[in-house]
Amino acid sequence: MSLPRVWLNYDEFIEQFKSELEPYLHKALDDKLDIFKDSCEIMNEIYDLLPEDKFKDIARKIDDIVFSIKYKGEFHIHGIRSEVPPLKIDFDTIWKPPEKITLTGIQLDLTGWKSHDLYSLLVRRKNKSRFLMTNVPFKESPEHKILPIAYPFGFGKKHVQLSPEDDVIFRIHNKSGNSRQLYWDVEYLTLGNLPSSGSTILFLDVSGSMWDILENMSKLMMIFLQNLYGIDPVTVCFVSGIGMKYTRGSYYFVRKDFVNKYKAIEYLSVSSNIPHQGGGDYDIVTVQSAMDYKLDQFDNYIFCTDQTLESNPDTKFIQKLQKFFHQDQSIFCLPVSNGDRAYWDLKYKKLNLFKPI
Repeated sequence: MSLPRVWLNYDEFIEQFKSELEPYLHKALDDKLDIFKDSCEIMNEIYDLLPEDKFKDIARKIDDIVFSIKYKGEFHIHGIRSEVPPLKIDFDTIWKPPEKITLTGIQLDLTGWKSHDLYSLLVRRKNKSRFLMTNVPFKESPEHKILPIAYPFGFGKKHVQLSPEDDVIFRIHNKSGNSRQLYWDVEYLTLGNLPSSGSTILFLDVSGSMWDILENMSKLMMIFLQNLYGIDPVTVCFVSGIGMKYTRGSYYFVRKDFVNKYKAIEYLSVSSNIPHQGGGDYDIVTVQSAMDYKLDQFDNYIFCTDQTLESNPDTKFIQKLQKFFHQDQSIFCLPVSNGDRAYWDLKYKKLNLFKPI
């Protein structure tokens, strides 16, 4: 395995401020930075050199790629050996991830090399496929391909985050019809339960029964946001029931939109920004508000309430939840007690909804 490598496109980060910022940065970096210094020290100097807070977003973008912990799982290599028959066909070797992972690279070697044989690498989710490599010529010597995990690729906005239900397919285009043995190693990182990127929406129950723990719940939400390495938009919703009212517009609902996680964290860090409302008799509005206000376009959902859902949710409500959320979304709850965690395990684990953080 080689060392991690990341390519940075300098222009990509300064495009929006190029005319006024680029000359300044070039001169300042040439004069003050030593390329042999520790990388963290260089980043600190870049922060100091930027003249205004708005320009520090550029440094944050670089920081997100170079320094933040994008993936917190363990690194693994899974080796595969396949026998390719002497036929002029496309031959697939399929590997299923053992858990939620992201691909980081492949290593491959084969016998019976022929110059016009090719290979492709693709991932498949249900009936949807995405090619990561297409018609690549085999090399006569072993080769190692690194997948660009610093940039999105795969399904939707996210990086290739695969689950055990998905397929990783290595396809040989055996144009020569030669028989051979294929050896390929899949390199990947386990991701655990938490998402690492994508647009995120947080729902915080601000009813009376939550008052004593609102500050702590807000801190946990900030920790969750800090662990996201992307700078995608973040939305925070404050929700509380009002008596027996449970239809859209009849209960308390306030939505705050932020351009990135930094702005959301800054807002949540001020305790006076967290509203304190009364209570209601209908205990599922925190979750129901997502459906009432048609908030179905996010990648990650986090619900924080001491009354996660009805004690005995009826079939119709469960069907609504299943229809509203889809497989590519990550749906979490932030339990306020061990009882809440046990409740989720009992009621919703089989539905793969409201996974406790």
